[in-house]
Amino acid sequence: MWEPDTARLVDVSAAHCSTNAVGLVINDLDHIMGKDYYCPDTYWLIGENGSRVQIPPLPGYPHMGAGILNNLDQVVATAWDGVHSVHYVWSRESGSEVIDPAQYAQGVYPYDMNDNGWMTGLAYGDGDQCVTYVWSPENGYQDLCYVPGMDGDPIGVSG
Repeated sequence: MWEPDTARLVDVSAAHCSTNAVGLVINDLDHIMGKDYYCPDTYWLIGENGSRVQIPPLPGYPHMGAGILNNLDQVVATAWDGVHSVHYVWSRESGSEVIDPAQYAQGVYPYDMNDNGWMTGLAYGDGDQCVTYVWSPENGYQDLCYVPGMDGDPIGVSG
């Protein structure tokens, strides 16, 4: 991958368990979050001057997925144990912080996060009820809409 701070190519596979590493998202600072395709649940962040760090899975949840990176290098990930999912925000400075989705029985699936820490996503309650939500540090979860028989589709949240 191209590393703009040093104007050179960076071999992202060298620091990981496979040669099939791929970038998933890039923020406005040209920092890259990606994953190793042949190493399940292995995600990483490349920051200043090509520095790399693996994003840890959430303890107690054997599976994870990540795909959201804001300009504060905060990564939003979803963790699941095969039955229930939660999402969490990870950063180098703060580690992992679980965003508790207790009111949604079947879990939440974040779509986007702005630089203020607001997130949008889908949440599943009892049965097949699906709502779109916005979450903020100040107000927690707020349902945006529910359409019977249809899933919501939040696209993003502006900064």
